[in-house]
Amino acid sequence: MSFEKFICWNLDRVQRVMNEEATQPSNHLFLATHHPITMYRQELIEASSRIEYDEQKFLKDFLAEKEFTFVPVLGDSGTGKSHLIRWIYANIKSTDKRKVLLIPKIGTNLKDIVGLVLEGIEGEKFDEYRKRVSLATTTLTKTQARVQLLNQLAAAIGDDEERDKSKLTDEQNYLVDELNSLLYDQFFR
Repeated sequence: MSFEKFICWNLDRVQRVMNEEATQPSNHLFLATHHPITMYRQELIEASSRIEYDEQKFLKDFLAEKEFTFVPVLGDSGTGKSHLIRWIYANIKSTDKRKVLLIPKIGTNLKDIVGLVLEGIEGEKFDEYRKRVSLATTTLTKTQARVQLLNQLAAAIGDDEERDKSKLTDEQNYLVDELNSLLYDQFFR
């Protein structure tokens, strides 16, 4: 092998490992080059609750939730948000009760995401979901789909007298009370 080919071959390998986009490399390359990031945890409303946090604590807390976990990952550009999400993806395995998906942040629409969620799930109910997604995305314009989605979300979270709010946190009650108005707000739409 000539020296020029050797250099080009090595540059190709280096570029695959040193990809700037954290979500792109395969798990083994990502984990081989991973370095823990500095991060902090803060409760939703209390700014004074900010504490140092690490990936292992985050993973443990994330998996401890019984029903679901919604965690906004915030930070300036280049601080490692995508890297953290990619690390979580590499460290949580899919099981019979959990499907782990890594949704690309570029070039993905709702139809693609629902398709990923339904991928590999068998059954009449899921076939019906796939059919409905296909029909919905071919019969509506983008504007119609956006309006319908916002209307459906607003109706789903709207004030429901039968809903038991006693087990909700103050933050959850606030969202239940205010999110509906946001979804109907003309400027938001």
